[in-house]
Amino acid sequence: MKRTVATLLTILLLFLTVKSVHADIYVQVKVNDDSSVNLNFKITNINSTVYNQAKENFDETTIIKAINASTGTLIEKYDGTVKFDDETHSINVSYSFFNYIVEEEINKEKNLRVFKVNTAWRFFNLNLTKNYSINFAEIFALSASDWGKTENGYIYNSTSNFGKTIFEVIGPETSINSYVNGEIVTFEAPLSKFDLFISSPYIVLLIVILVVFIAFAYRKLRYGRVL
Repeated sequence: MKRTVATLLTILLLFLTVKSVHADIYVQVKVNDDSSVNLNFKITNINSTVYNQAKENFDETTIIKAINASTGTLIEKYDGTVKFDDETHSINVSYSFFNYIVEEEINKEKNLRVFKVNTAWRFFNLNLTKNYSINFAEIFALSASDWGKTENGYIYNSTSNFGKTIFEVIGPETSINSYVNGEIVTFEAPLSKFDLFISSPYIVLLIVILVVFIAFAYRKLRYGRVL
């Protein structure tokens, strides 16, 4: 019994010693026409003591590990860079990757490419140091369906006791329409000429003709005649 109480007190003490960091945060998700994603984080105006401590262990894997720990293995292969700005006590992290958080579909009836961007991965906790963290799940708790619509996407913009916080989702340059359902931001873009050709029912006929032609040419070259 005493051991159980001691354990609970230890966990409570650890919980209380992890404090929330006050800072300004800007997150941008940029979806490209090839379904790749550019994901950028900018954390500025961090307390100088916390900033200097964070620099010791913070690298390009820190945020990805925090996201994966909260959502399961979500992002595995990526390119990432981290930059520190000592004058503004800022941390800038940039990622680029394929096949994560975005699903692309083809709407044959409307001849559209559909990009579905899942924003639920933002519900994670980032430990800058052993004693200071940023709770993205709390900061960006408002559902994406309640965010403001922009010319090329959606944005959440807020100023509170924590600091100024912005989360922006930008669609492909070819996007002509967008809408939100829960935490999924959807963009629609017209099919390219190549996509239209691939999705055309005539592609099957063309393949059949090509196969017949190849068979004809093969027999002609090998036997000198068509059987």
